[in-house]
Amino acid sequence: MMRRRTQVTSLVLLLVGTSGGTFGMITDHQDAGRLGIALAMLAGPLLICHSIRVAQHVSEEQLADAHNAGYRLALEHVARGLLDPPEDPQPGHAETENRAGRGPGNVIPMRPQRIRDAGDGPKRKAQ
Repeated sequence: MMRRRTQVTSLVLLLVGTSGGTFGMITDHQDAGRLGIALAMLAGPLLICHSIRVAQHVSEEQLADAHNAGYRLALEHVARGLLDPPEDPQPGHAETENRAGRGPGNVIPMRPQRIRDAGDGPKRKAQ
């Protein structure tokens, strides 16, 4: 109820403000024009606050629908086998694929990292 009242109040302020501003400009009444412009400017932040409040409000039904949709999607992924890790063609040799510059599975890193061996390059000492 309060949200509806805020929306109606801000829309009425905007309508009265634009009407008053237009009336003041047409009939050359500067005070009416200034008052109308001030009311229209006052309605702007109220409309913005109201629309933000409405956009961020989530009802219990929407929350339950989102939860159920996520649960169904997870079940579908499990049924398709998308969540299972890929089978290793040669057990114990999974690191060889990663050393070739590729990441795990189908992930290809932007900059493949070179694996350094223990005897690779000079060693730095802490100072």
